[in-house]
Amino acid sequence: MKECYGSDEQRQWTDVNALAETTHRVHIALGQSYHKSQYPLVRALKEGVTVKAEHTNILREDKTTGTFAITAAPFPHCSGYIIAFLVDVTNQVNVEKELLEAKLHPNSVEQLQTRSKFVAITSHEIRTPVNGMIGLCELLLLEDELTERQREYAMDIRDCSLKLSNIINNFLDFRKLDDKKVVSEVLKTDLRGLIESIVKDSVKQTHRHNPCVVEIAEDLPSYIVCDGFRISQIVSNLLDNAHKFVCQDGTVELKVLLQTTTTGEKRVQFRVHNDGLKISDDTATRIFQPFIQADARITREYGGTGLGLSICRELSSLMDGNVYIDQSIQTGCTFVFELPIRSEADVASKMSIIITQQALPSILTFRVRHILLVEDEPINQRVIKRLISRCGIRCSLAGNGREGFQKFIADPTIEMILMDCKH
Repeated sequence: MKECYGSDEQRQWTDVNALAETTHRVHIALGQSYHKSQYPLVRALKEGVTVKAEHTNILREDKTTGTFAITAAPFPHCSGYIIAFLVDVTNQVNVEKELLEAKLHPNSVEQLQTRSKFVAITSHEIRTPVNGMIGLCELLLLEDELTERQREYAMDIRDCSLKLSNIINNFLDFRKLDDKKVVSEVLKTDLRGLIESIVKDSVKQTHRHNPCVVEIAEDLPSYIVCDGFRISQIVSNLLDNAHKFVCQDGTVELKVLLQTTTTGEKRVQFRVHNDGLKISDDTATRIFQPFIQADARITREYGGTGLGLSICRELSSLMDGNVYIDQSIQTGCTFVFELPIRSEADVASKMSIIITQQALPSILTFRVRHILLVEDEPINQRVIKRLISRCGIRCSLAGNGREGFQKFIADPTIEMILMDCKH
C-alpha cells in the first residue's frame, strides 16, 4: 500500500475518499471526467452494494499508473464500514494487452480469418438444433393436457433457447457485417405498427417486471420507406440492453420523435432511456466496439457477448443513420438511434429494386391443401409438419432438393413448396 499510495499512514489507506482521489487523478491526467462516487469502495460504502473483482486504475506515488482488482462488501454487523480486498493486477493486465496485440499482428490475420470462418460454421450448426428446441417447445405449449408446472417448464426451456438463439444470431450478424455481406432491404412500412410490434416482442422476450413507457410524437409520419427488419433489430437490442441495467423498481422509456436538421433533412429519432447507472464519457466512446463491455463485472452479472451495440452501430451506418449515447442527460443512460427519412423516389435511385407492400402476395387470398416440405433436418421436419398439419393442410416430406423435385413432378396435388433457401 505504501508503494502504491505513497503514505505510511494507515488512516489514509482506510479512508475510501483518499483512495478514490488517486483514481480521480488518473482520469484527470488522461483528460477524462470521473466522479469519486464511481469508485468501487465508495459505492460499497455509500450504496451498500457488493463489488466483485472490479478493475480500477490508480496513480502511484511515482506518477505511474497501476490497476487494482477491488472486491468489497458492506460489513454485516455495523454501518459505515466495508470489508475489502485490493489486489495489484497491473502486470496481469499488461500481459493481457501484449497478448491481444500479438493476436492482432498482421501475421495473424490469416489465422483470425480461419477462426472467424470456424465460428460462423459452428454457429450455423448450433442454430439448427436450437431452432428445433424452440419449435418443439412451441408445439408442446399448444397442447391442452399440460399441467401448470409442465407448461412453466416448457416456457422456461423455450425462453432459454431463444436467448441462446439470439447470441448465435449476433455472432452471425457480426461476421456478415465484418465481411460487408449485409444488404439493406427497404419497403413502405407502417412506422407506428412497427414500433408497437417491437415493444410487444421486447416485453415478451425479456420477461421483466419493469414497465416500458412508450411515447410517439404526433407529427411522426404514418409510413416511411425503410428496412423495418433492421430497425426492429436495432431498437429491440437497445430496449433489451435498457431492461438489463434498469433499477429494480425503475422504468424503461422509448420515445420516437421527428427531428429536422439544420440542412432541412427529416430524421426519425428513437430514444431509449433507463434510470440505471450513468455511463462515463470514456466508456461511451468504447462501448460500441466489438466484444467490449462497460467493465468486467457486467459480463459476470448480466451475461452477453459485447456484440449487440457494435451490431447496432454497423446496421445504423448501413442505413445512413447513427447510434450514440446522449451524455447531456444527467441521470440514467439514454441511447439514441437516428435514421433519415427517405422518399420512395430517393430509395429507387440507390436500390436496384423496391419492394412495396402492394407488391407482396397475400397468402390469405387462397386456400392451400397440400404443401411439399423440403428439409434435411429430421427435427425440423417433425416440427414444421406438425404445425402445417394443425392447420388442416396435408404435408409431404423431401430430404433434399433432388428428392423434392421428383415428388413435385410425380404428385400434381402439391400446390406449394416450402424449402430452405440453401436447397
